[in-house]
Amino acid sequence: MRRDLAQERGFTLIEVLLVATLMIVVLGATLTSIEGFWKTNQVNNDQNDAQEIARTAIDRLAQQLRNLALPTTTSPNSIDIASSYDLVFKTAEPSRRRVRYCLRTDPPESPANGRLYMQTQAGAGAGTPDPAVPSTATCPGPTGSGNWASTTVVADHIVNKVDGKDRPVFYFNAPTSELPRITLLRSDLFVDLDPAHRPLESRISTGVYLRNQNQVPTASFSVASGGTGTRRFLLNGSASSDPEGRTLAYSWFSGDNPDFADSTCASTEALGCIGRGVTLDYTFPASAGDGIQTLTLRVKDPGGLTATSSWTCNPTNGACSPT
Repeated sequence: MRRDLAQERGFTLIEVLLVATLMIVVLGATLTSIEGFWKTNQVNNDQNDAQEIARTAIDRLAQQLRNLALPTTTSPNSIDIASSYDLVFKTAEPSRRRVRYCLRTDPPESPANGRLYMQTQAGAGAGTPDPAVPSTATCPGPTGSGNWASTTVVADHIVNKVDGKDRPVFYFNAPTSELPRITLLRSDLFVDLDPAHRPLESRISTGVYLRNQNQVPTASFSVASGGTGTRRFLLNGSASSDPEGRTLAYSWFSGDNPDFADSTCASTEALGCIGRGVTLDYTFPASAGDGIQTLTLRVKDPGGLTATSSWTCNPTNGACSPT
């Protein structure tokens, strides 16, 4: 009887130990699963956070570009630098100032897969010319007197250039060598916390129409002859136009090599200027001779951009043709 009881107790103890062991194994597996889920969830949350930060950055960029500062005579270009990874422009939001966005991927960045920087220049005072563009030799450029006033990291984990990739942050609808022709901009940011592991990278994009960008005007005019021997011609530049619909200044010149400086249209024909205004009633002086003469219209927009158009005319018989 005692032996049987001892055996039963022995078996019960073994069973308890087996159950306890199984419970420990199951609990360990459960904890491992929970830990893995937590880590995955944390990585996904971090990726989502990085995406939201990047989205906020390009939303701010879009807002500033939608309020691009109007060009002036002293600062005819609203965009100063346009390249795949570096953009400098003047914004009127919240005040007229120069802003720079640039991507840096080289060490000692942390994380090394890329940071998007925003730099701002102190605003120009009312009626004063814009200061010179601060140094853009590095990203970010130096701060302090005469340089950028502030530097901010606006997005991390930008992988546009990771692993030898060349995916521009900025795209333009015109050659970057012709800044006044740029009227559309698209920005793409590729975001990835760890390019070697999941989750996969995310793409954040925005497009902006640059409504205040200054484009080169078009010069065009017609010529009506007053008749053979009159040496008189009526010039009409109303066919000229400005892409932004802004008011143009019209200056007329005679000769093959006119001087287009503003001062030449103030008083004398010696330097080629023969008048101002949309139309001009002009009679060639006898000193001009009877050979082929060149007439040129120059139009200038409020931002200082100009365009020219020319005709050749024969003062004797009134024949004219565009060049």
